[in-house]
Amino acid sequence: MGRAYLNSFNEWKKTNEDNRIAFGSFVLGSFLSKAALYSEAESLLKISLQINEHIGNNHQKVSACLSNLATVLKETNRISEAEPLMRRALKLSENKFGKESPKLLMI
Repeated sequence: MGRAYLNSFNEWKKTNEDNRIAFGSFVLGSFLSKAALYSEAESLLKISLQINEHIGNNHQKVSACLSNLATVLKETNRISEAEPLMRRALKLSENKFGKESPKLLMI
């Protein structure tokens, strides 16, 4: 199942529409993560993170990518790789919403 989605995404990715590719890779990566297809999810979430950072998308998109990617790494027992990503996601959200914001609970 994951391979078919990935093949379709690779064709769509050729359109060079960065925001749409970043969004599509985030949504598909998040979906594949929930389906425990971690290798595919990791690849897509890294693509989304790279694009969002490159085109300067807002902190929320970068933070969400970091958080979801950290979750994939945690699920694959790569805690030492996941921790700095989660800390970075938290820092971005703290800077935006403040350290006491209840929104930080969702990271």
